[in-house]
Amino acid sequence: MILDSTLETMIALKEEALWDYCRKNFFVMDHNDQTAAAGSGTVLEEGSETYKVFIRVNPKARRADEIVTVSGSSMEPEFHHGQDVYVEHTPDLEIGEIGLFVVNGNGYIKQLQNGYLHSLNPEYEDIELHESDTARCVGRILGPVDQDDYPGDDELRILQELDRDHAFDGNGLERRITP
Repeated sequence: MILDSTLETMIALKEEALWDYCRKNFFVMDHNDQTAAAGSGTVLEEGSETYKVFIRVNPKARRADEIVTVSGSSMEPEFHHGQDVYVEHTPDLEIGEIGLFVVNGNGYIKQLQNGYLHSLNPEYEDIELHESDTARCVGRILGPVDQDDYPGDDELRILQELDRDHAFDGNGLERRITP
């Protein structure tokens, strides 16, 4: 009986520690439902949908405004098809920075150069920007979302319970509650 009681207490303490860890080390972030091409362009529609994902607190995630999935291989070897990347919204980038751009309604992840958007993969053409083009910068690519930035199964279970109990507010900031 003492052994059973001790084991139950240890399991409860471990679970409580995991709840506390999840509350302190994750937050909610928007993941854009549309992909951005690292290739020949992805048509972007106005009012794109987003869904919420739980992300482990880290410097890139805290700076980011959303996550976008790469479509295509024109930015290899730095970014790969199907990879999620952190995007910090800003209308301006320095020459040489990699960003998310919309050109004539198509979304691209490219490196900004003077008068064109550069593909890192030499198999792809650069995108020349002309005065007749409608082009804007959505934001700066901060880097890839590492697989470890997403919660594991046990963490996800707890985060989903916290979310059901309104443990996270709309700004992606955690609110402390007890399990």
